[in-house]
This record gives sequence, structure tokens and C-alpha cells, in this order.
Amino acid sequence: MDEKDEKRLQHIRGKIAQFKAQEKSFTARIKEKERKARTRRLIQNGALAEKYLECENFSPMQFEERLKEVLEKLKTADNAIVKTFPSADEIMEKIENDFGYSEDEVVQEDESEVVYNEEPVVEWAVTEED
Repeated sequence: MDEKDEKRLQHIRGKIAQFKAQEKSFTARIKEKERKARTRRLIQNGALAEKYLECENFSPMQFEERLKEVLEKLKTADNAIVKTFPSADEIMEKIENDFGYSEDEVVQEDESEVVYNEEPVVEWAVTEED
């Protein structure tokens, strides 16, 4: 290898070292951004939890006990605050029973209307006549 090739190789190795340093710096900035976003989210979620669990001045241990207490109440059937949502099958069964339409009869659905057997279902507003 002659001197010209050696200089070119050294130049390329220098560029590679620069790019590796830039990559390391960029990766560090990304990780720092992610850490800051996570910290912000944790602070916001914690503030909301304190607010709605009514435990603003609790120590971490007291907060944990309150959280366990609330979660235990949610788990018990008698004191459940949140009920589970019905399944899609239960919803379709209710529609079939209440309205006489089966899942197969629903042709098109969008925000403005639902079409059953190609006849639009329209809700009419009742207004007072002058």
C-alpha cells in the first residue's frame, strides 16, 4: 500500500471514529429524552392518583396501603365500583332480543345511520308547530 492509500485509509478511520462518537452522543440524547418523558408521565400519573385516591399528604407506605385497599374493593363482587363490560356476543344478543335484528342483517354502519336490510333507520325529531 502506498502513502496515498495509507492517508486515505487513515482519513476513513477518522471519519468512522467521528460517526461512532456522533452515534453515541445521539443515542445518549434519545435515552435522556425518554427518561425525562417517563419521569414526567410518572409525576403526572402520581399526582392524579393522589388526587382521586384522596391521599395528597400520605407517605409512600400510606399511599401503597390506600392503593391496596382501593384495589381490593374493586376485586370484591359486593363492593365493586367498576363492572365488566358485556362481550360483543352479549351486545349482539341484546340487539337481537330488543330490536329483532341479527348480526347478519346489519348491512352498513357509519356515524350518520345504520342500515338494516337496506332500509335506513331514521330517528324523527318531534317539534311543536306554531
